[in-house]
Amino acid sequence: MEAEPALAPPAQAAQPDSARTSRGAYERQRTRESKVSTTCLGAERTKHEWWPIGTEVVGQIGREFFTAEVVENRAVKSGRSLKLTSGPAQGRICITPTRAALEATEDYRQARNLGRGGGVTNGWTFWQPRTGATL
Repeated sequence: MEAEPALAPPAQAAQPDSARTSRGAYERQRTRESKVSTTCLGAERTKHEWWPIGTEVVGQIGREFFTAEVVENRAVKSGRSLKLTSGPAQGRICITPTRAALEATEDYRQARNLGRGGGVTNGWTFWQPRTGATL
C-alpha cells in the first residue's frame, strides 16, 4: 500500500501592495467577504432608505462632526453614494453610509484607540440630514 502524498498548505492569494499597506483596503475587502458570507447563509441584509440626492448629512463621534453629501452613483444598485465633505477623508466617495462613517472617522478612532467599528458602540452618532446653517 502506497502512502498518500502530503497536502500542501492552501495557497494564499497575493495581496496588492495597497492592500498590504492600507488598513482601510483590508477592511473594505473583509466587509465585501462578510456580505458574501451573509448572503450564502440566506439572511438578507437590512435595507435602508436613502436620502434624496443633494442632501447634506452630519455625523458625530465624540466632539467632532463630519459632513457628507448624497451624490448620484449609477454604478451601484441604490444609485447613490456619500461624498465626504469634511475631515481627512474629504472628497472620498463611499458607496454606503456605513462605509462613509468608517472612512470619515478613521483618523479619530485610530488616535483614540477606538477600534474599527462605526456603530454606536464606538460613540458614532449616525448620519442625519443637516438642519439649519450650523452643525
